[in-house]
Amino acid sequence: MRQFIVGTGGTRLDSLGAPLANTEVQNNTAFGVLQLGLHDGSYDWQFVPQPGKTFTDSGSTACSPLAPVETSLDGGPIGAVGSNSASFTFSSNTPDAEFRCSLDDGPYSLCSSPHEYTGLSEGDHTFRVKAIDAAGNEDVTPAARTWTVAVNNLLSNGRFEGSLSGWYPYKATAALANGGPEGLTFARVTPNAGEPIYSLNTAPRPVSSSEASVRYQASGWLRSETPGQKVCLSIRERVGTTVVKNTASCQKTTSEWERFAPATHLAVGAGSLEVFASRSNAVSGDSFDLDGLTLVRLP
Repeated sequence: MRQFIVGTGGTRLDSLGAPLANTEVQNNTAFGVLQLGLHDGSYDWQFVPQPGKTFTDSGSTACSPLAPVETSLDGGPIGAVGSNSASFTFSSNTPDAEFRCSLDDGPYSLCSSPHEYTGLSEGDHTFRVKAIDAAGNEDVTPAARTWTVAVNNLLSNGRFEGSLSGWYPYKATAALANGGPEGLTFARVTPNAGEPIYSLNTAPRPVSSSEASVRYQASGWLRSETPGQKVCLSIRERVGTTVVKNTASCQKTTSEWERFAPATHLAVGAGSLEVFASRSNAVSGDSFDLDGLTLVRLP
């Protein structure tokens, strides 16, 4: 930011030291006045010396742009929650900003922090909020969060708290590890030697008799110590021993916990449902981590 220091009068002109870093002009030969002009998007200046003196300086430059309006999401549900209500707190880097909120890609409407929703349906939901300053400039990248309402989670141990009950590893080993985005422990799945395909599956199957045309949705958290893998979260429907339908949500792992995009399965009916997370084309040293898995029946 440019600064001006001007001597407009006095008994004498003192000597100046060595120019400081980034000094543009420095002179001690004349008193005078600084004329400033402010325009739409720019400003100019001219030093007018006292009569009989010749030193002057002038220029023009664009104004520094305002800091873009930004929105911070400070609090709210994360992952799978056993409540059909949610409360969010948020703020902005712009004083006296107004906020607009949106739920599940609905229209934005005026809101304030904290902002609460009640009576939410089972399944994944996405909240977005953006700040708008007094001049009408708005945050072009609203803050967002996706979470899962799982009041009736059909997976009995989707959070892997203290055990792996309700799950079995296929061509793999599974173990608990400390930490994770939900609770105290999570599941780490590692392939058996030489196995290119491995998975972690529900056992027993969480739905023994599916209902035709009913939607079921699975979601959860994923990460890996060996990122870059493609891991799929799937809902598989069987009638007897025959697989009649499979619905999957796949994504590449990173070293950070991330949510699977929800896998939404429209049931054929009269069959059983199982949930599993799988990896194909495994190599030595592979593994993936899971936490907060859910399966819900959508309305």
